[in-house]
Amino acid sequence: MKRISFLSIILLVGDILLFYGSLALTLLFRYGREAFASNWELHATPFSILLVLWITIFYIGGLYERKFLKATTALQEKIVRNMLAGGAIGAFLFYLIPYFGITPKTNLFIHILLLMILLGGWRMLIARSIANSFKIRILFFGASPDVVDMVQYLQTNPQFEYQPAGLMTLGDTPDRVPSDLLIPFNHNLPEVIRDRSVHLVVASADIKQNEAVVRMFYEILPLGISFMDFPTFYERLTGKIPVSLITEAWFLENLAQLKSPTHIFLKRALDITLALVGGVITLALFPIIAFLIKINSPGPILIRQTRIGKNKKEFTLVKFRSMIALSKDGLAEKEGALWAEEKDPRITRVGGFLRKTHLDELPQIWNILNNDISIVGPRPERAEIVTHLEEIIPYYAMRHLIKPGVTGWAQVSMPQVYAGSVEETLEKLQHDLYYIKHQNTIMDIAIILKTALLIATRRGR
Repeated sequence: MKRISFLSIILLVGDILLFYGSLALTLLFRYGREAFASNWELHATPFSILLVLWITIFYIGGLYERKFLKATTALQEKIVRNMLAGGAIGAFLFYLIPYFGITPKTNLFIHILLLMILLGGWRMLIARSIANSFKIRILFFGASPDVVDMVQYLQTNPQFEYQPAGLMTLGDTPDRVPSDLLIPFNHNLPEVIRDRSVHLVVASADIKQNEAVVRMFYEILPLGISFMDFPTFYERLTGKIPVSLITEAWFLENLAQLKSPTHIFLKRALDITLALVGGVITLALFPIIAFLIKINSPGPILIRQTRIGKNKKEFTLVKFRSMIALSKDGLAEKEGALWAEEKDPRITRVGGFLRKTHLDELPQIWNILNNDISIVGPRPERAEIVTHLEEIIPYYAMRHLIKPGVTGWAQVSMPQVYAGSVEETLEKLQHDLYYIKHQNTIMDIAIILKTALLIATRRGR
């Protein structure tokens, strides 16, 4: 996982101050100056515990990540969703745990309302400040479609610390980049760097093969310029591996640690622990879910599908049925596997609820205990669809290097995308490859927590 940045620390300190400031204002408003001290003593401990939980929710919700810090209504909506999740936890703490000795219904409501207003203003202020603050100015070397997309992405996302200073072209001139950023290739690179105040040069990974260009870059090292290949820059900024920019050699160089005994042991231990807890929940909810499925549409309660697992081994995945049954085995297709679509008419009313809450995934507890899948990993796909995708998407088969999972990096990074098309599947593959390269126990726990928050806030598909 990425290290904690200085900006994240600033946001965290501001959140803590605003949290306690909102609590102080609430108590002053409710009880006045005379009773403030006694009520502060009564509320300080339980609200401090709530603060820790709230910060945890904010962290897993991405509110300390720069990529989400953009002065838009989407930021405000994200704050509200996370605040409501924190409020639900607060209600649970205060009303169901008598240890705290308070049930501050009005205080909690006023506190949440004040904090939402103050946090919204605080985040917008920071977002506008960093948009106009010091930037690492980048000279991109080469005008491939991916580089052009990145230049446009940075221009429309000023919350990042990077700013395009120029795009040095080696031939074709892209029409999607402002003319003032385009620089024809020449050997007067030191002058370009000084004139445009360049701090970082990002070049294609194969630039090392061009001796003349390498020598030119070597000669400007005394200027204090940093260098990075484009795939590495892309990966750090986006949290995914650019499929169009890697080769077979990339897998040989980057995936040597897949068989780490420590990670394998910890991952399996986490799987079994959570599966046993989930098994208790599944047994408790099974009669209710089974009854709702049966009265909503005819067909079996459970469906079984052949999916592709680690090393392309087939296994049978078990889920609650969420679609109408058109075949004997309860599947919603008569002539082969079909992708589910947004607002798919085959999804039943109960099935829509099960999918939105991810309750349809509960029977996969058996698959986890049977070691077919893990809690975290690339989502397993149908055998027929895998065969088709391997023919049209580069490196698609590489997602089978590890066990598939119930949730994954792609699911929490793109919660609104179901991968119902080749384009969406390619996008998720790039996130899957990032997870395969960087997987560790801390990352798995973070993905599980982010998944829980998505379910709690009813986001995702």
